Amino acid sequence: MVCAVIDESVLRRSVGGHEVRIGQLKHMQHLAPLRSTTIQVLPMACEDHSALEGPFILLTPGGGQQLAYLEVRSTNRLVTDAEEVRIPAARYGSIRGQALSPHEPLALIEELSGER
Repeated sequence: MVCAVIDESVLRRSVGGHEVRIGQLKHMQHLAPLRSTTIQVLPMACEDHSALEGPFILLTPGGGQQLAYLEVRSTNRLVTDAEEVRIPAARYGSIRGQALSPHEPLALIEELSGER
């Protein structure tokens, strides 16, 4: 299962050129309806949110203990201590609460890829 919250500005920014961006958006269109994937978008109108602290990944390998991979400026860190992992896990919950529902991003992605 993969759950992702993506900032809307990332979807609108061309890195690598227009064709690369359109290809990425089309790939997301393909993934969005899959039962094993949840994509949410954090709208640009949401000015103050926990994601501003930097990107992170929460992992639960094999249904075991949850881990966090934090990307902070020039230092990336894998967090294995359960108490420390609770902080990014709480951030993730907050970010998901501010993001569009999982059913809304597909329309935005279609619009940005020129299919709407």
